[in-house]
Amino acid sequence: MKKIRFKCRFAIRNILAKKGSSFIVIFTLSILFSLLMLIFSMFSVMKQVYYYDALERYASTDVIISYDENSEVRIINNRNLELVYHEDIVYSSVFLNIYTLVSEPDSSFYVEIMSADTYELERLINLDVPLLSERGMVITSSLSTKNDLGLNDVMSIYINNVNYDFVIEGIIDDTSVFTGDKVFVLKDTLMRDMYGLSNLGNLGNVIYVNLASTITPEAFIDILNNDLEYKYYQIQQTIDLTEISRLAKYNSVLFFGVGVLMLFALILVLHSLFHLYFREYPIQSGVLSILGASKNYLFSIWTIEISIFLLISSVISALLTLFLVNMAGIIYGIHHFVNYQIWTFLLAFIGTALFLLIEVFTLQFQMKKKSNIELSSDLRYKKFHANYFLGIFSLLVLAIVKWIEPFSTGTNAILIVILSIIVMFQGFDIILFLYAKLLFKKKRQTIFTKYSIKSIKDNPTIHQSLRVLFVIFLVIVSVVIKCTL
Repeated sequence: MKKIRFKCRFAIRNILAKKGSSFIVIFTLSILFSLLMLIFSMFSVMKQVYYYDALERYASTDVIISYDENSEVRIINNRNLELVYHEDIVYSSVFLNIYTLVSEPDSSFYVEIMSADTYELERLINLDVPLLSERGMVITSSLSTKNDLGLNDVMSIYINNVNYDFVIEGIIDDTSVFTGDKVFVLKDTLMRDMYGLSNLGNLGNVIYVNLASTITPEAFIDILNNDLEYKYYQIQQTIDLTEISRLAKYNSVLFFGVGVLMLFALILVLHSLFHLYFREYPIQSGVLSILGASKNYLFSIWTIEISIFLLISSVISALLTLFLVNMAGIIYGIHHFVNYQIWTFLLAFIGTALFLLIEVFTLQFQMKKKSNIELSSDLRYKKFHANYFLGIFSLLVLAIVKWIEPFSTGTNAILIVILSIIVMFQGFDIILFLYAKLLFKKKRQTIFTKYSIKSIKDNPTIHQSLRVLFVIFLVIVSVVIKCTL
């Protein structure tokens, strides 16, 4: 027990003796841990974001009936829907929504006009709406802030080459479908301005349907698709789990590709940091071995140090990841709490622990090859050598996977991404190695050029730094490509 306490004190002393280096290692390790959690949990997180977005956007609405460019009819009659399917419907609100140009004394801009009776907007967004006069209007608070609009301001709506003046009689918070650049007016007024008709409350171009608990949205949509009056309209479920899964899968795959590149960059950074952090440890091992301690004695102390790093970074990463996914949700516009599953934390913990163990065991293996005298005095770096075999082997496997496609589509895609990254890295190392050799032959030889070219050729720290720059370049290119898709 005393030995364990002494080793723990020794490990803590080593960490505190290099506060700056320890902080950088913990910080970078926390980012690596968080990135692993994001990669593992991205599909689940995106499903939650899309689900909550639909839930908040449409509130109690289960089905929306509207039209698209292929619809033969652009006006929908709500009367028969309420008469024929009254047992399946709690309520259905028919709106006439249009995009048009509006203007106020200082500017003009486009908005979406929603029109119905005020009680229909109230139950759609679950907020009180002020009673409107015939030429009254309600706007969102975001539109009010964006264009510096207030109560009793006059806005002109451009309809059929005519400007109609409306007075802002209400400003309400952005909620549900009434968000962004949207205004609300009475449908009877809008219908009269557009078509010269009135008292047509059952007509519109969008119907929001709240279903009874006795029927599912899927079953109701199947019924309407067989109804001659409604089958030609666009009928969609507000919370479509299949579509949500498709969108989450598509975007998580895109993030996976960029995330793996970032992961490689962080691993390279940490690999360099550990070499610098543990640079003096071989000397400690050599000195302790000369004094009679075994090489495994110091190895156990390093393991305790690494364990402390892992525990601290795991706590930081768990909180950081939770913060990041919820900040992303807020930016996207949702207010629900987004969480990740515990298994993603466990997988990230195992992945980070394996990386740390590999680093420690690699260092231990390298130390065992040297004598105690060499360990106590040797600070030279180990020369870098390009791995031709790994690059060629990865390229062959990549060609086989792309040509034969031996696994499922998802597995093949993951293998192609990983193998492509390995091939790019190995190709980059080989090109850098050959470029340094070419410079060494052609450049005018001075002490400075010999040293700098030699560093590019075989210094592992220089290679790691150039690799990181290469990965950053690839990440930037990937993000630009994604944004242009």
